[in-house]
Amino acid sequence: MISLKIFNLKEKKGLSLIEALVVLFIIGIITAVALPYFFGFYSGAELKTAGRRVASVLRTAKSYAEAKNVDYQVVFSIPVANKLEMAIYEDPSGLNTKVGKTEKIELSSSVVFSTTFTDNKATFTPQGTSNGGTVTINNTDKNKRIDITVSAVTGRVKIGDIY
Repeated sequence: MISLKIFNLKEKKGLSLIEALVVLFIIGIITAVALPYFFGFYSGAELKTAGRRVASVLRTAKSYAEAKNVDYQVVFSIPVANKLEMAIYEDPSGLNTKVGKTEKIELSSSVVFSTTFTDNKATFTPQGTSNGGTVTINNTDKNKRIDITVSAVTGRVKIGDIY
């Protein structure tokens, strides 16, 4: 029979101070290495989420135009650089009837929204075409941006990669 004294299991009741400090040191190193990656991931996720919301509103307007056989517009308003407001309007003969509520996106102060649509209005026709343009969401602190592009010929809404 093997004695427990050989393995010294009965006498040891906890960690020594040096063992505890070594473990804390290792956890600190792992945290220091992982945090920059985590914050980089977060800023990219913030841009991607905002891009998906913009694309969703654009795709909804395109679907309405095709289903109801009437032109629809998404009107972009950028009251402050890091805020974007989008509203869908039905546009039969210029009456501009608002459809649904205004979608609002507000991001950190280092994010800037911009569009290349004429008069900040994306127009979709019943044939599926549009006036074409791009919404750009740019994080100036992290040097990252994402483009949401609408094709003029097909009306296709495409979310670009973050770069």
